[in-house]
Amino acid sequence: MSVDRRAPHRSLTVLVDACRRPLFVLVLFLALVASPAAADGTLKLVGGFGTVDEGSDLSIDDPRLADAVDSSYDLGFRFGLAYTWAFTDRFGLELEYLYSTNDLDSVELADGQVFEDGNYASVTISANGRWTLRPEAAWRPYLGAGIAWVQEVDIDFERANEEISFETDDVGFQIFAGVERDVGDRWTLDVQLRWLSVSGLEMEAEERFGGTVEADYEPLSLLVGVGWRF
Repeated sequence: MSVDRRAPHRSLTVLVDACRRPLFVLVLFLALVASPAAADGTLKLVGGFGTVDEGSDLSIDDPRLADAVDSSYDLGFRFGLAYTWAFTDRFGLELEYLYSTNDLDSVELADGQVFEDGNYASVTISANGRWTLRPEAAWRPYLGAGIAWVQEVDIDFERANEEISFETDDVGFQIFAGVERDVGDRWTLDVQLRWLSVSGLEMEAEERFGGTVEADYEPLSLLVGVGWRF
């Protein structure tokens, strides 16, 4: 009987490909927080708005485009889920899934070409530590920091019938500060300012194209969360 030694490699490839899909990651996130080990925590739905670094240092290596010299993005929106395990009244660990997108306002290339449509978007999964400063207060301020896996980040340039997309994944860090309040026996309200930084991104074009985009991805987000404490 012959053994296909490539089977483990195929299985690993399928798993890695699945993990790159936002829907798969979201289902996995929900399965984790719904498990018995996730008891005594808070599940939170978050949403809000944010900006992204203007990206004036975007570097484009593409056979159809000259180097970018300036770019800007509109105010974008955010939404996602977070689960916090509270180990003490001051310290907790948080797992978060967040989708972010900002529409392209304009990008002007060195040769005068201009794109006035497109977007800059990401799916981020982060593990954070969270420290509550005044756990006895009605409004409880807190600080936090963590490691963020940007599971997918992509930038699109669009005009007329032309669309050029670049994407990759990478790891960065984030810091945040916020305030939380109980609004019932189990409900909480949360307002937070969060900054994510992923430097040295190298996004590759879709297969049918060539070229890369190098950039630093640094979104700043204002988030509002409604939580349910288990």
